[in-house]
Amino acid sequence: MTISGLLVSVSCLVFVALALSAHVRAPSRAALISAWVAMAGFAALALFSFWRSNELRASWGPVYYDLPVEPLGAHHVSLRKLGVSTGLRGRLVRKDDLTKPAPLTPEQDQACRWNVAWKPQEQEVSFNLEDVASFPHLLDYQVTEQTRPLLSQVALEVRCSLRFRETITVGSQTLRTFMIGFLLGLIVAAMGASAQRRRIRAQAPPAAVS
Repeated sequence: MTISGLLVSVSCLVFVALALSAHVRAPSRAALISAWVAMAGFAALALFSFWRSNELRASWGPVYYDLPVEPLGAHHVSLRKLGVSTGLRGRLVRKDDLTKPAPLTPEQDQACRWNVAWKPQEQEVSFNLEDVASFPHLLDYQVTEQTRPLLSQVALEVRCSLRFRETITVGSQTLRTFMIGFLLGLIVAAMGASAQRRRIRAQAPPAAVS
């Protein structure tokens, strides 16, 4: 377990104890404040889970890059980091329909002189880079009279790496489960605060009648 995970677990246990104590303790302002603290804590944890889940989804992609073909010669594209993804996976797609992969023959691959290895994956030709050392990552290629017709009709689609895709799937499901649990904790804490307020009002002496 990471340090952040340990802190979240300990905080959650503390907030659960505070929320439950508000239900069983004698009416007092301290018990009411404990319930309020638990409400604020569970709300913060739920918001953190929601933010982290969105951050993971943003790491999925895709983003698209144009491949300049003028002038002839060596070119490169700066690939930015996708959210918290540690790697990148790219494929060539048609500019007129970004959902359709563009074919890349071994001869075209060799002529373009890419600095990545293109491999057949999932009925397409793509590259997959795990644990990229630094960002932006430069993708190098060569524009010649032979490669210009191909490169002028395609765009580069970039998503998270294959390994990190599994991390996103599992992480998003786990965070959604945690968020639901934190929201339930918020409800329990709110009920405890409501119970304490009722008990405090019931203990208050009746107003004097003049």
